[in-house]
Amino acid sequence: MRCALIMGLAGVLGLTAASAADVMVVSDATWKVTNPAPPTGWNSDVDFDDSGWGNAVENPSNHNIWMISLQSASGPNQVWARKVFNLSAPVASAVGHFGFDDNGQLYLNGHLLIDDTGGGATVFNNFVIDPSFFVVGDNLIAMHGIDTIAPFNSLNAQLPITLVPEPACAWLLAASAVGLLARARKRG
Repeated sequence: MRCALIMGLAGVLGLTAASAADVMVVSDATWKVTNPAPPTGWNSDVDFDDSGWGNAVENPSNHNIWMISLQSASGPNQVWARKVFNLSAPVASAVGHFGFDDNGQLYLNGHLLIDDTGGGATVFNNFVIDPSFFVVGDNLIAMHGIDTIAPFNSLNAQLPITLVPEPACAWLLAASAVGLLARARKRG
């Protein structure tokens, strides 16, 4: 009985940890893109006026985005892209996957995270981001892409963000655990 209770409690705790509030930021057609180069603040100011920018063109099977076309011959050789997203709690961890075909930079709230000048398509997998770079409220992810080699051009971002669980969840878990243990002792 105690073994079943412990396993049940571990399951409840594991379920709560696994279902912590998460946010996924993915490059898609909702990102704003422009060419020519925008003025200062495009990559650091969440309130920057991008109302004149267009929406990105997206390949939905891999979340690659660009402006006008993902084909080098049809799209501009440089693009500036940005997405504002909201976080309801502090960040516990963020490990992203980013790609540039061919070169570019990645910014988060004005912090330069990646400066890819290697030429050719480059992927940055399991890229750990300092949680202090995020804020509760509106955040900005921004990318500058430079196409140097045909036939394709693209930017790619997949950023799963784990938020710090609310304290109320921890108290509810603790109260439930105490109740389950007391009930088990009463029966045992």
